[in-house]
Amino acid sequence: MSPSGLWRDDLAKLDTLKTRQADVMLSGMSSVDKIYWLLEDCKRWGTLPFCGLARAGFIAVQFLRGFVKLGILSKQDYEAYFLSLDTITNRIGDDVVRLRRGRLDRGAFMDRYGHLRPGTYDILSPRYDEDFDRYFGEEGAARPTPPETPTQRDFTLSAKQEREIAELLATEGLPLSARDVMTFIKSAIEGREYAKLVFTRSLSDALVELEKLGKQCSLTRDDLSHLSIRVVQELYSKLEALDLQDLLKREIAANKSAYETTRAVRLPDLILSPSDVFHFHMGQHEPNFITVGRVEADVIPEQRLGSDRLAGKAVFIRSADPGYDWIFSKGIAGLVTQFGGANSHMAIRAAEAGIPAVIGCGQRNFDTWSSAERLEIDCATRMVRVIR
Repeated sequence: MSPSGLWRDDLAKLDTLKTRQADVMLSGMSSVDKIYWLLEDCKRWGTLPFCGLARAGFIAVQFLRGFVKLGILSKQDYEAYFLSLDTITNRIGDDVVRLRRGRLDRGAFMDRYGHLRPGTYDILSPRYDEDFDRYFGEEGAARPTPPETPTQRDFTLSAKQEREIAELLATEGLPLSARDVMTFIKSAIEGREYAKLVFTRSLSDALVELEKLGKQCSLTRDDLSHLSIRVVQELYSKLEALDLQDLLKREIAANKSAYETTRAVRLPDLILSPSDVFHFHMGQHEPNFITVGRVEADVIPEQRLGSDRLAGKAVFIRSADPGYDWIFSKGIAGLVTQFGGANSHMAIRAAEAGIPAVIGCGQRNFDTWSSAERLEIDCATRMVRVIR
């Protein structure tokens, strides 16, 4: 947690990755070569730094949760702290406001966020810059008019809280001040979210180049969604003449057949022994409730995200994917995910936005609740109730 901590080194490596991304995309290389180097650079300069910052962010959140458990911070303090952070979600929200007010050029907005897509690894999911109106249309204008200059809420520890944290650190033998710890917490959480923004650009741009390659071979996005990326990467080092179209089509056909088989297989959330694969019960999952808020709202399942108005609704998505950040610009009232933990991406996002959320509710709960028309989410009492 010192100024020369590993997490600071990880942030510096992300700057190298950003430079490499730009160099590759502006080069005259073929799509195969671009895909190879985007992914190779991501492994070298993105994967380990991202993992390191994710771990630092996890530790930072655990610090905060520990302060709440010990009574140093209240639950309201915990929520207020997240609202004070300068994270990518808050920046996107602020920039959407500036964009709508004519204070930010659309091109500049796309340069920053255009590569994001719901389903980071899904070529079937349009990027922000491919379907801007779907993600950032004027639907969100139904919310109260945002301020001229969006700002974060300030959060400051009281003298008593600083003293209690300092005493706790001294008891644990850590030569740090309360300010040192709070600086680390802020930088780690913000750094983790920034790392995701940078990391996902490599993946998203690689998918764009893959689509270009597919068009050369008369392949659709759906076809390409069944293609193993390893096959494309291996093309980089192959010297012999190949019928590229025939090679890709054979691989796609084989994977489509395997996909149809896996669709018929259902497995338990947790496998403890080989026999669990053959017979099991779908157990209840203990969800993570984010904020202490309560909301009653109509349900919008994931398959209707692109067609329904989201303002004031409870939105359901299966994963806690950063590509779904756009939903927070729509004035949603609540959020439910099937997968994800208390420290997952969407849990942090919901806490920052002050939105009641149920993260990682499990398949049974998700299927039941997302099929309802209207429900109540009460995070303070850890309860979800179907209204109709």
